[in-house]
Amino acid sequence: MNDPYQILNIPPTATDEEVKRAYRDLARKYHPDNYHDNPLADLAQEKMKEINEAYDQIQKQRKASSAASQTYSYGYGGGNSYGGAYGSGSLRQVRMAISHGDISLAERLLGWYAAGHRALPWRQDHEPYHVWLSEIMLQQTRVEAVKGYYARFLSELPDIAALAACEENRLTKLWEGLGYYSRVRNLQKAARVIMVQHGGAFPRKYAEIRALPGVGDYTAAAICSIAYNMPYAVVDGNVYRVLSRYWGVDTPIDSTEGKRLFAVLAAEMLDKSRPAIYNQAIMDFGAVQCTPQAPDCMFCPLADSCTALSKGLVMQLPVKRHKTKTSNRYFNYIYVRMGACTFIHKRTADDIWKNLFELPLIEADKALSEEEFLSSASFRLLLAEGERPEVRSVLRNVKHVLSHRVIYVNFYEVVLPESSRSFSDYQCIRVEDLEQYPVSRLVHAFLEKYI
Repeated sequence: MNDPYQILNIPPTATDEEVKRAYRDLARKYHPDNYHDNPLADLAQEKMKEINEAYDQIQKQRKASSAASQTYSYGYGGGNSYGGAYGSGSLRQVRMAISHGDISLAERLLGWYAAGHRALPWRQDHEPYHVWLSEIMLQQTRVEAVKGYYARFLSELPDIAALAACEENRLTKLWEGLGYYSRVRNLQKAARVIMVQHGGAFPRKYAEIRALPGVGDYTAAAICSIAYNMPYAVVDGNVYRVLSRYWGVDTPIDSTEGKRLFAVLAAEMLDKSRPAIYNQAIMDFGAVQCTPQAPDCMFCPLADSCTALSKGLVMQLPVKRHKTKTSNRYFNYIYVRMGACTFIHKRTADDIWKNLFELPLIEADKALSEEEFLSSASFRLLLAEGERPEVRSVLRNVKHVLSHRVIYVNFYEVVLPESSRSFSDYQCIRVEDLEQYPVSRLVHAFLEKYI
């Protein structure tokens, strides 16, 4: 490649700080956000790659010529040599590294992001409603799964007023399949708060955003930084992972101490002049490069300075003290055919899938054989006296995994005459109207395949 100093427009005698400043200025100049819908966008991206490579080469040259006794490294060479993974008191050591000039994480993340971040629909603008909606949808949900939902939701409910006024079943139907339905209920509650308390305009202060139903510290920081470019650092699972591995922090992320440490550390590392881009960069980096399993360390731009990589701790970090406990549940669903009609009911208890509809359900404390199910008192109570319907097993031993539960499911079909009085406690609807009712992903998959 060409002379790296020439590419950065600096002399070989430039100080480390001058090198960083030159890199920072050029990264800002050629960032893709400056070339949106511009024919020069491809050239700018190529230039950004050249700048990154030049910066890397300068750092490697300086690392090779540095004194062996050096106890900290400038730029991106070397790693953070403070005697292994940091535990208690690590924040002081990290601050020491930052004060000595090791700000490579922020700069390299921005360079990595500028070179080719993911094109996501919610990044097309910084409208607060759009940012808020995307952040709520993305909670514990894969990006690819959210894309379609995000577009459909905005098409149906283009603004906060429409969301606030939306009928419950229609709203839940728009969310059907995304899971964690309390999110959409809180989304509407928050929209109604905004209409009443803020005149329909999305609030602009952190405290007011944080006070909205369903909005926690992370979501408030994401909205403030991405929508308003306010200097609030996000801390989600991706950020925990990147920071813990890069600095070698082994304090459990689910401990009080760990949450405080990472919140402060994230704020320390935040590029306060570009919080929107920086926050998206570090989250993207954790999602694409520094992944939970099989992180791409070989081609990682932070490899030379990552503590976890140098110490062989990548797969041990971050540390989580408490593992999620799961419980097993056993469901037996009944699809009823009564001429052109079937039966459903709405789940109203404070349990999974609240406010969704489902087929008649018998839950047991263990897996039931077909014989045990047919002879159970729960099933017999659903049938009118004297009626002997046709019953067949449609699908057995389906395993449906949720975050805290594993549900084992059997599906049965019951055929009744049109004059039947069975299943009288359930809502009778036409089979062709089933698609109008929001149901869980589990029930939706069954109906789609078998009905």
